[in-house]
Amino acid sequence: MTRAWERVWGRFGGRIGLLVLAAGYIVMTSALLQFLLARNMRRRMDFAISGGTIGVGLVVLGVVIVLVERAWLAADGEEQARRSFLAGLQTRAAAASGAGAALAAVPDLVVASANSCHRPDCLLVAGRDGVEELPLADALGRGLSACRLCLKGVGS
Repeated sequence: MTRAWERVWGRFGGRIGLLVLAAGYIVMTSALLQFLLARNMRRRMDFAISGGTIGVGLVVLGVVIVLVERAWLAADGEEQARRSFLAGLQTRAAAASGAGAALAAVPDLVVASANSCHRPDCLLVAGRDGVEELPLADALGRGLSACRLCLKGVGS
């Protein structure tokens, strides 16, 4: 039962809220018209109280449904962003461990940034401006630290 309700809510949640909201406005408009057309004051009050109460209740219910649906969508978006971020971290960690295993042959040329030196294929310097290529010994001689991801254990 819960799964079926979640599917219906996921597909029609906001639309259901808007329909309930529209129904509330229709009931309130109908009650107002009946109020204005009634000649008897008692009947006017009946239309105002019953139609107005039901209409306002439907409007409030519709607004609550729409707000809950929007909150669920925002939570889903945050969850998807979190999953994407974690997948990216796992991909980078796998690439870093692969690069660390492949470090048996340390590269002759490294890419130097402001404070550290990296392998030319390191994700941290890919596409960055202001980097220069130089021999590893020169980079370490300048006091640059080796990247903790791609040059793990070099120069320590």
